[in-house]
Amino acid sequence: MQITLDLLRAKRACENGIVYFTENWPEGSADYQAVLDRLAEDDRPDDAEWLLRNVGPDKTAVKEVTEPTAKHVFAAGMLIFRIDVSVELSIKAGSGIKAGSGIKAGSGIEAGSGIEAGSGIEAGSGIKAGLSIRCKLTLSAALRIFAGLCSWRLPRPDEQEIACGKLERGTVALGTLTELGLPDDAGESPSNSAANATSEALF
Repeated sequence: MQITLDLLRAKRACENGIVYFTENWPEGSADYQAVLDRLAEDDRPDDAEWLLRNVGPDKTAVKEVTEPTAKHVFAAGMLIFRIDVSVELSIKAGSGIKAGSGIKAGSGIEAGSGIEAGSGIEAGSGIKAGLSIRCKLTLSAALRIFAGLCSWRLPRPDEQEIACGKLERGTVALGTLTELGLPDDAGESPSNSAANATSEALF
């Protein structure tokens, strides 16, 4: 999917955003994911959130993360973490988020559909998911947790579930919490990779 200057103007992007886009892509067009990657590098999470909200997800796009650390991670479509990852600030995905191990963000975690982790999930602020949230170990958020926020249809009851080994911190503002219990060998860290069993696909 391409982001163009005409599209941004049609969506009534702010003047600052128009100037930023023109300076970085003077030809007037750029790949959606490339724009989000640049916004992550330039520490512009508000612009990334605006783009994802107003343009919507690219349902064919998949971004795979293989580096253990980053400041921000933004994805136009599906976001897959291939390793245990710790993000300094925010994680935002137009579609779902999947991780074979743990997900940790210093700020918020947001997904257009579901969030699934093979071990734990930890957010320094809130967690928002269009569909369900599932993790094997602890779920922790400094603020509120929302599941089933999708606006394109009414979610099924299972798509509003927040299933985790244990809710360590956070207030469930939307969704149904199910605590499944922690395995005896699970550590306290939400990024513990001991629980790496393949779970049911959400997407």
